Amino acid sequence: MRRDPGLAAIASFFVWGLGHTYHGRFWVGFGLALLQAFLVWTMLAAPGFLLGLAETPSWSPAVWLLGILFYIPVWIAQVVAAFRSTEAANRADEDRVKERRRQDAELARLAAELRRGGTSTSQSRGSA
Repeated sequence: MRRDPGLAAIASFFVWGLGHTYHGRFWVGFGLALLQAFLVWTMLAAPGFLLGLAETPSWSPAVWLLGILFYIPVWIAQVVAAFRSTEAANRADEDRVKERRRQDAELARLAAELRRGGTSTSQSRGSA
């Protein structure tokens, strides 16, 4: 089934992993959603939690800078990955359809040859 790579990228832009889930890679999408939740928790709650200040979120500029420097590239990478993996899945589906059509045409040609009472070219080559 053909999926739209643009829609996969847009879905992943808003919700991490949704684009992967859209084209059938559920566990990859689930893992990316967990990674996003972990990164947000790391930026907001982990520093305060680790320092014993669980009630107050950490607004330290260093924590935010490190979090954003890691968060944004991973966010962009997973959007691009959703787009590319959906395109690759579509190409693989198209290749399977082309191969199936080629096989069907070959079978139809052989069936027509047998109905005419002739021998196939592979059989005549084998007997020569």
